[in-house]
Amino acid sequence: MSSTKMGKIPRESADEMIKHWLLNLAVEHPVWLGCLFPAVDAEGLNVKPLPRCKALDYARGLLELLDAGMIKLSSEVSGIVYFIQDT
Repeated sequence: MSSTKMGKIPRESADEMIKHWLLNLAVEHPVWLGCLFPAVDAEGLNVKPLPRCKALDYARGLLELLDAGMIKLSSEVSGIVYFIQDT
């Protein structure tokens, strides 16, 4: 197993890792954005947050996935926004 830490990974690779992590959440189940911001609710989502990633990193990943059409936002419940995989 590699001992490389996320802080040593090139930014492009870290961005890809974040997008993969976010897509995995979207595939598993719709996620309330409040579970990601301002901090990841790891226990509630049953995930491990990515080391050294901040809210800005997750937000950047979400915007890139939205722009690419890979996920969409939904507000089916008033006042709550979820992100889901676009099918």
